[in-house]
Amino acid sequence: MATGTNIVIGFYPSSASPVDERYLNETVAYIDQAAVLAAIPIGKRHDGLTVRIGTKDFNFLADKITLVEKRNTIQRAVDVPIDDTGSLFNATEVEAALSEVKTIADANAAAIALLGTVKQNPYQINLPAGNISTKIAGATFLPLAWGAVALSGSTDMMITHVLTGRKIGFLNVFEIDGANERLLSFDKGTAYTGIVGNGLTVLVEGLAPTTLPVRIDLIFD
Repeated sequence: MATGTNIVIGFYPSSASPVDERYLNETVAYIDQAAVLAAIPIGKRHDGLTVRIGTKDFNFLADKITLVEKRNTIQRAVDVPIDDTGSLFNATEVEAALSEVKTIADANAAAIALLGTVKQNPYQINLPAGNISTKIAGATFLPLAWGAVALSGSTDMMITHVLTGRKIGFLNVFEIDGANERLLSFDKGTAYTGIVGNGLTVLVEGLAPTTLPVRIDLIFD
């Protein structure tokens, strides 16, 4: 059982000094840790004893020699351990883990910037008037740089995209005649006969019949 003097209503110091005189060095803060160790005999220190050094509070550790900056509710990231990092980080504390994330981000800045722009849905390809070769040569993308197009056979357009692991959900083709846009169907004999997609490419089959400008909207899963 702990020993000590029972306090019923608490202390009310009659001076401006702290209740524990060891907290300050003759009413002023200690200038450094050496001053603390010189002023307080080891026999009068205990684990958790608080002293003021400069403008910050420090606590003694259990060895009664080491002083660490006191932290109440806010911890530095470096002081927060990661007990089980698994395969995510090699780090053992948050500061180092954040450093790993920053290193990866810096190394992949261009790809991350691209991801920030390609989240819009649908993705678009705008094709100018002309035959299939002219359309492909003049193709533009919204957002920029999410894909590229090439001619596959005489009437098909192969789209290679950068949306890793995502497959085409559906595709709309709009034929543009001035201010008007006409949604073209999957039926044979119209703009195209179908699409074939995997995680890397989308093949738009039979696009050649229309010579008007075209907008293609692609929805990915």
